[in-house]
Amino acid sequence: MTNGLTVYLSGIAVNLVLAATAVLVRASATADSALDRIGADVAMLSLLMIAPQFLLFMRTDLYFVLQDITGCRNLYADGSAYVRWWARRRSRPDPSTALPPGERRAVRAYAWLLVVGTTACVALAITVSLPFTVALLSTAARRVTAAPIDSLLTLLIIGGSWAIWWRAWWRRHGHRLRGLAFRRR
Repeated sequence: MTNGLTVYLSGIAVNLVLAATAVLVRASATADSALDRIGADVAMLSLLMIAPQFLLFMRTDLYFVLQDITGCRNLYADGSAYVRWWARRRSRPDPSTALPPGERRAVRAYAWLLVVGTTACVALAITVSLPFTVALLSTAARRVTAAPIDSLLTLLIIGGSWAIWWRAWWRRHGHRLRGLAFRRR
């Protein structure tokens, strides 16, 4: 388990070392110089890379640390199966009963984290990220003639990344939506 934890936590350690080094660079640089600003940017970006690791309901490095500590083979899959079983009003046998007692407790606790975390992230995406992105892309589209390079780059990078994400999401989950549409007819 120690080797796994070392691998999982090494990325966070690298980010902390980069941030600390950037702070030391800033301390030795002249105030408001290019080196000072670069140091501030590197420190901030390095620290911002750590926060998403705490989204344990996704498969982040800290999720794998939690999985190792709890001794679960696949915390995410087992937790997802338990949530699906719970949502279907227990029409089938509880999938967690096949797990050892300690692992079963961890999976059932993790299932709550999975539901709350996923719900919060989807709500944030719908209420903040999506409206912001739509506004950004519509502004870029309107300003293509006034600022063509900025607008086209924004449309290409932001719009392209969202298009790729939506396509990947649809390929993975679209069959569920199609199934729901056909059941209601």
